[in-house]
Amino acid sequence: MSSRERRLGLPTRPPMVT
Repeated sequence: MSSRERRLGLPTRPPMVT
C-alpha cells in the first residue's frame, strides 16, 4: 500500500515493498 503511505506523508519507501 505505497499509495496510502504517500498520502500520509510517511518516509519514502520503495514502491510496493510489502
